[in-house]
Amino acid sequence: MEEKEEYIKSAYGASYEAVKDFLQYGSWVHEDDLTPDMAEYEGKVEWLASSHWRPECLAGVDENNGWVRFNQRHPENGAKIYALLNEYFERRYWEELTFIDSRKQYILDRYSHWRKVEKIEYPLY
Repeated sequence: MEEKEEYIKSAYGASYEAVKDFLQYGSWVHEDDLTPDMAEYEGKVEWLASSHWRPECLAGVDENNGWVRFNQRHPENGAKIYALLNEYFERRYWEELTFIDSRKQYILDRYSHWRKVEKIEYPLY
């Protein structure tokens, strides 16, 4: 089971077995199939178009809060990125760096996730 599926399974907890056959769009359950009460899910839920629900802690799971795992896809050569130190280091924090193909193995050994550095625009009003 891949990391995303494991995360979804842990979010549903003991009720995962009851909901797994009803999951739609990756992590949502349609209320006609199963309501949160029927699943014995006791946590907070979020609703999608008032017809699908999932545990509130799964907000952002579809895009992983904007982070991409290096084992899924690499940034283009020369891209400015934020890179998250992998779990083998004592502290988990991110660093800003430039992805360079010649340093690829070093980066893959040291970091687990990345996201592109984007210019932050000032408010319009």
